[in-house]
Amino acid sequence: METTEILKSDTERRYLEIIVSDKHYCVPLKDISEVVPNFEISSVPLTKSHFKGLINLRGQIISVLDLGMRIEKTPTKFVEKQTCIVIFNIDDIKVGALVDEVLAVQLICDSVIDDQNHIKSQKNLFVTGVIKEENKSNLRFLLDLIPLLDIDEIKEIERNHAVNG
Repeated sequence: METTEILKSDTERRYLEIIVSDKHYCVPLKDISEVVPNFEISSVPLTKSHFKGLINLRGQIISVLDLGMRIEKTPTKFVEKQTCIVIFNIDDIKVGALVDEVLAVQLICDSVIDDQNHIKSQKNLFVTGVIKEENKSNLRFLLDLIPLLDIDEIKEIERNHAVNG
C-alpha cells in the first residue's frame, strides 16, 4: 500500500481506499485494525446473504460480511493476491469486511468531500460523501460502516458460535 497526498490546505483525514464491485470506496483509517490477505472463512447457516461467515484470527473469532453483497447485491469474487478482509472495530467488536481489493491509504481534506444530501437516501445510509477530484475519472465514495452493519446480528452470531462451537 502507498500513501497518496491529495491536498494540505485544510483538515486532512486518513482513509483506506478499497474496491467493492468495481467501485472505489474510502473508509476512515481510524476504524481499521488490519488487513488480512490470506484467510479461510467458515460459513454460518441461516444468516443473511451478506454475512460470509467467521474467521479465526490468531485465536479470535471474527464475523465477516461481504461488502459486495451488502452494497451492490453482488458477491465478492475471490481473486488471489487481491481479495482480502479488512478488519475494523465497531462498538468494541472486531468485524471483517470482504473486499475486492485494498488500494492505498489516502490523505483526504474535508474541502474535497461533497457531502450534500443528493447522495443520501433511505436505502443508502452508508455513503456519507463523494470525493471531488478534477483529475480522476473514478468517483470515490466515503463509507460509514456503522449503519452498513447490523451489529446486533453480529453479536448474536458470535454468541451462538461460542455456545455451539
